[in-house]
Amino acid sequence: MEAFYLEEYLEKDRALYNSDFEPQEKKGPVKNFLEVCSLIYDEFRKEWEHSSEKPEKLLALQKKAITGCAPEAAFFKKKIREYLLKHRLETTEFPSWYSSLEEAVYHENWGVAAVAEWFSERYSQSSSAKIIGERIYFLENGKMMLKPQKISEARREQLIRSFLMLTPEERLDKDFHEVYLLDGTRITIFRRQMVKKGQDVIIFRRYIIPSYTFEEQAARGTIPPESIPLFKAMAGLGYWPLQVQ
Repeated sequence: MEAFYLEEYLEKDRALYNSDFEPQEKKGPVKNFLEVCSLIYDEFRKEWEHSSEKPEKLLALQKKAITGCAPEAAFFKKKIREYLLKHRLETTEFPSWYSSLEEAVYHENWGVAAVAEWFSERYSQSSSAKIIGERIYFLENGKMMLKPQKISEARREQLIRSFLMLTPEERLDKDFHEVYLLDGTRITIFRRQMVKKGQDVIIFRRYIIPSYTFEEQAARGTIPPESIPLFKAMAGLGYWPLQVQ
């Protein structure tokens, strides 16, 4: 029986592991999250450049993914997960505002960046989010709260370009844009002459009330509970307030 030496086995395994990153001139495992994002972005780009698919089809895939189409977003995440497993990067630490590593890589490279947390269940009752320069804010309990995550100028520009793909008639050289995602989220963009230099503004808004019942309004403090019978009676009578001339 051939002798087995653990140290030799581990040395061979380390050498094989390090060889995965030779094209990036690295001799050890990549631990930095942004570096992993860059590696995967380059891998996708190279694959698309050598793909037999037409560029228009690949662009449509990205467009659908960023608008919220589940199958297209799942396609990206599946390929990301495969790359992570293949190169033994599945233990890479990622920012706490993402739910998983593949989710983090997807949004950092192609999705809505760190604003993705606002689209999670945790912030389902938040009606607005804002990007002002590199800063990110979420509406919480009626106040805009500064979040720890930031977004670079280059990533903001990429995000704006991705949003403008949703509405072909929107020209990139305009200073104001308004587009909609599939879930109804309205995105308003102010830039160039409408803002301070380097302080582009992207505002996300959505409706968070599923039904406009009187009970719903009373629960949110919009009307007093005791007024519900009155408003229902007025609605039943077809009441319409007189306009003052």
